[in-house]
Amino acid sequence: GIPVLPVARQTRNVNGSAQQGAADAAANAADLLASFGVPAMAAQGSVFFLFLDVEGSPSLSVDYYTAWAQALAQSSSTASNGQVTIRPCLYAAQGDNPTWQALAQAMAAGADCGGAWVARYPAGGCSAVLNWEDHLVTPSVGVPCPILLWQYAGNCASGSLDLSQTNPNLDPKATLLNFLMLPPPPAGS
Repeated sequence: GIPVLPVARQTRNVNGSAQQGAADAAANAADLLASFGVPAMAAQGSVFFLFLDVEGSPSLSVDYYTAWAQALAQSSSTASNGQVTIRPCLYAAQGDNPTWQALAQAMAAGADCGGAWVARYPAGGCSAVLNWEDHLVTPSVGVPCPILLWQYAGNCASGSLDLSQTNPNLDPKATLLNFLMLPPPPAGS
C-alpha cells in the first residue's frame, strides 16, 4: 500500500542527443507500463510521474531532456491506448546549475516537467530530520516547475537509504501522491 516514486536511471546518457533521449524515454515508458501493468495503473489514475535521475556528471542537455520528456508522454500514451500518460520530472543536485539551466531552456521551448526533486546535503546528515528551508533547497537558477521533494541526506543505513521530504508549502496529495502508483499485488494474492 505504499506508493512508488519511479526513477529513470540512465544517468550517463543525460547529456546526450535528442535521439538518445527519445530512445531512453521509449524504454522507460515500456518498462514502467510492463512493471505495473496498464490495467492496474489505469484503475489508479491516468497520469503518473517518472523522475529522470541526473547526478551532475554529466549534467543534463537541453536536447536530451526535450526529446525525453516528449517521447515519454507520447510512448506511454500510445502503448496504453491513451489510458496512461507518464509525465516527466527531474531529480538533480541543487548546485548543478547547467542541469537547471537546461531544464529551463527546454521548458521555455515547450518541454513539460511535472516537478523537481532537489538533492542537497547540509550539516546534520543521517542523524537529523531537517526542516525545509527554501534557501537550502532552491537552485540559484530559476526552476520553472514546482520543487516537490528535497533529498537532504544520502547513503544512510550503511548506504542503503536516502532521506527526502516533501515540500511543506505544497499539498502533497495534489502535487505528488496522486501521480505515484501502488505496486501490483504479489502473484497469487
